[in-house]
Amino acid sequence: MLEQKNNNAADAQTKSSGFRLYSIGIAAANLELNSIDLEVTPTEDMPMVDGELTSNVKESTTKGKETEKSNYSVNTKSTVTVTASWLPIFKSNRLTAPNVRRGEKLILMRFSDADKYYWDTFSDDAHLRKLETVIYNYSNTRKEEEKNTPDKSYWMEISTHKKLIHLHTSKNDGEHCVYDIQVDTKNGQVVIIDDIGNFISLNSRDTNISMKNADGTFLELNRNSINGYASDSINFETNNFNIKCNSYSQNAGSSSSIDAPNISHSSSNHSISSTNVGVSASSTSFNSGGSSMSMGGGGIGVNSNSFTHNGNNVGDSHTHTGVHGETSPPH
Repeated sequence: MLEQKNNNAADAQTKSSGFRLYSIGIAAANLELNSIDLEVTPTEDMPMVDGELTSNVKESTTKGKETEKSNYSVNTKSTVTVTASWLPIFKSNRLTAPNVRRGEKLILMRFSDADKYYWDTFSDDAHLRKLETVIYNYSNTRKEEEKNTPDKSYWMEISTHKKLIHLHTSKNDGEHCVYDIQVDTKNGQVVIIDDIGNFISLNSRDTNISMKNADGTFLELNRNSINGYASDSINFETNNFNIKCNSYSQNAGSSSSIDAPNISHSSSNHSISSTNVGVSASSTSFNSGGSSMSMGGGGIGVNSNSFTHNGNNVGDSHTHTGVHGETSPPH
């Protein structure tokens, strides 16, 4: 029994996997976008290959005499490359093959002697790379029967082909919402958006920055203008609030009020146009170098304990001296 166990252990130590490294290779063509199949020259199998490596198929004709009376001619096709499929060794979350270009060093793998080859990058040949598209995917599923689809995963795409960076999340596992973040360098735009109606946008081409929530509240910095909207209220709280402008207008559909211990107003010209103007104060004073008042068909009513003009009482105890004597007070 002990001898049998020792033999089994020895067999296990000498047994090797059928999947093996086949050869160091060189890419004979540029990998097509969204493809995983590539023509690769196995340099260890064909060490004497010279000249420029290409994926071209060469045709040749072989002629001979089969019998004394018959000749034969056979056309054959040959190539110094093998077709291999990308196998991401230690890159399980990567969905897209590296955008290798002709001349890059690769590793070729195969299972036993099967006529099926696999490739992956071997060394850092980044100096040969040009435009690239890379997508990484991360599963967001828990159940064994659930498939890892784009709407049930988090994924990120970086593409210099599209001039785009895109980050996407999902909400199939209890998340509040879906988020998408896009950096579109071709069109000069950055967008953050969710699936319930909120978004933030930076448009460098149109010099526009805007944001809007699902309730319709909106703020926009559009070139030289700022626009905003809120259906309920806009509130600011600060120690000092200053506005400096050439023209200021205020339009209130119902009412306008200012509540402050002290209010001062200074202007070269001041006009008030209203159906009714009411002033209620413990003390009211007007100081003007010149004042004029024009009335239409109405009048001006003043209700006060005392009313003076240039120091003279013009209130309810005011009288004038006329040609027939002193007038009676207003009543």
